[in-house]
Amino acid sequence: MRHEQHGEEGMMHLLEHVIYQDSEQVSAVDRQHEIERSGSTLGGHTHMDYSEYYETGDIDHLVVMLERLNDQVFAPAFEPAQVIAQIHGVAQERTQRLAAAPGGILPWPHLTRRYWADWANGHDGTGDLGLLDRATPQKLRQLHQRYYRRANTVISVHTSAPPEHVHDEIERIAGSPDTHTVPNPLPISRGTPAPGGRESPDPTGKPARRRIHVAQLADAH
Repeated sequence: MRHEQHGEEGMMHLLEHVIYQDSEQVSAVDRQHEIERSGSTLGGHTHMDYSEYYETGDIDHLVVMLERLNDQVFAPAFEPAQVIAQIHGVAQERTQRLAAAPGGILPWPHLTRRYWADWANGHDGTGDLGLLDRATPQKLRQLHQRYYRRANTVISVHTSAPPEHVHDEIERIAGSPDTHTVPNPLPISRGTPAPGGRESPDPTGKPARRRIHVAQLADAH
């Protein structure tokens, strides 16, 4: 969320929701049915510096899970009706988080405006119904192209399968990061530091490269 520019507040969180909808190849309904049949689970979270997507399941479904995640993360369909539905979903999620808080205020994100001086860390990126006027499918597609770059991905797999086999499958499924040419990400918006406020570190400028982590677990059998 720190990479959101002015006017894009809440869009990275919304984008996470939209990625769980239809992809260019598979509908969200069909994907969910596949997951239920295989006994797998999937989920995701949006953090200040990155978004994560995960799936857990039987080792026999490892390749299918990798293919499924690759499809949904890098090829969302951005269906207009689904974008609108997920804007309402993001707003409802925000409301539910605030409902149990004293005075309807949670420490995050309100306190971030106090202890971070720059806009990148201090703005509210959770998203609300104001996204209806700003978050079009075209705009979300532009954000996706800007930040969802294969060269920026960190792929972590915990499995009892041989690491070299998993690594080869990831390379086969994800493809070469060098074959996907997209614009460079915009720099993080940085405001004038307020008295006593902390200015955030700027992580831009580092060369992007895909990282693959495979942790081999002991076979329970």
